[in-house]
Amino acid sequence: SKSIIREKKSPMFIDVPYKVRGGCFDLTECPAVRFGEPANADYARRDPLTIKMRNIFGFRSLVIDGWKLT
Repeated sequence: SKSIIREKKSPMFIDVPYKVRGGCFDLTECPAVRFGEPANADYARRDPLTIKMRNIFGFRSLVIDGWKLT
């Protein structure tokens, strides 16, 4: 994951998770890890999270490790 971060040479942030609300349930998707400045800094989170690299068929992406859907 550090190699991807070094290649981008850009700050990164964890995007606001998308919430799905149904009649009988609420579901929060895992938030995306993005490069650049966040559009809304009011959602800053101070809790420590672990970001890891996922490599599927040569496509690398950063994911949040241990995210639990609610």
